[in-house]
Amino acid sequence: MIAGIFNFSMVSGILMGIAFIVAIRFSEIKGRKSIAFLSLAVFFLTLNNLQTYLINSVFINADFFIRRLLIPFYLLVLPAFYAFLLHYLKIRKKPDGVILVSVLLFAMEVGFRIKFYFEFYDTDGQVITVYAQIEEIVNACCTLIIFVSLFVLLFNNSSLFYHRLVFGNIKWLRRVMFVAGFGLLSWFSAIILNLDRATGSQIFIYHALTVCGSLMLYAIGYMILLNYDAIAEKIQVTPAIEDDPAGITAAKAGKRRSHSADFFIIVNHIQQNRSYMNPSLSLEALAKEIRISPVRLSEQIRHHTNHSFSDFINKSRVEDAKAYLKDPEFMHYTIVAIGLECGFNSKSAFYTAFKKFTGKTPSGYRKEQRIIFS
Repeated sequence: MIAGIFNFSMVSGILMGIAFIVAIRFSEIKGRKSIAFLSLAVFFLTLNNLQTYLINSVFINADFFIRRLLIPFYLLVLPAFYAFLLHYLKIRKKPDGVILVSVLLFAMEVGFRIKFYFEFYDTDGQVITVYAQIEEIVNACCTLIIFVSLFVLLFNNSSLFYHRLVFGNIKWLRRVMFVAGFGLLSWFSAIILNLDRATGSQIFIYHALTVCGSLMLYAIGYMILLNYDAIAEKIQVTPAIEDDPAGITAAKAGKRRSHSADFFIIVNHIQQNRSYMNPSLSLEALAKEIRISPVRLSEQIRHHTNHSFSDFINKSRVEDAKAYLKDPEFMHYTIVAIGLECGFNSKSAFYTAFKKFTGKTPSGYRKEQRIIFS
């Protein structure tokens, strides 16, 4: 029964990975670097799962050499996923050094397999066993370093990429990281339990690891396909908004210079850093950035605007949205995409706030602007 569940999860994950790669290949977003790296991550994970499934179900009688020295596609999964985040969130333009190390390590290990095939294929396998154990430990440690870097990036440094929060939030990415963390824990457990195996390993111990790989494919494929329209629009609209040559938000900041000095510092920080574009922005987080107490921040906002913190932030988002909704250059972008880019985390939140501060719906406002300029 366990073997049946394992095989089902493996086959399902492989089919999901293939479907995802094919769907991206014929989509409008295939040319983006971030999507290319995400596709690579899914591709390597699919290859690794396919290889594992074939060797344990189809070619179950494969010789010792092949079983111990499968190609380590798994070594490239997290590096590709890391590169996807770096490009999409625009934190760095060049790949991190640890990614290059992973690629070089993979190339070296493939080279070792070719060398061992000619020199040790007909031996008793002791050399291959020792090498395979050492290689797996090295690969696990390398993967752990990348995982920790990803974990820190997603959980402790969101202020670095609030302007590029994926699909309006990064919750799905964090969920994938938790699945990957469980997979790593299973992997290290398997390594420890197999250290005393001289000629082979207990394959079933690795089942949890491979199932985690399938779950990651499900999570990535599901989130991409579920949010496809929003992703396509958001990827198109973000560069134009980030390049905003008209200085729309800077103009808004200038209008508030008549406020008290303290409040101007708050407004200037928010507008210069576009803090309101972070869907997860909280009173406590903003207070920490400005280095004042949350109570003081709330009092300043209420005193000068008669708004609560959330209304104050949403009003800034609505002002940005109004500017882009009436800009002819953004007329071909969907209303939802603009709302997400301006910091709202859902369509309903955007429409509710827009109606509250303008008395109109975003679609009604855009239609009105078209009539005015036509």
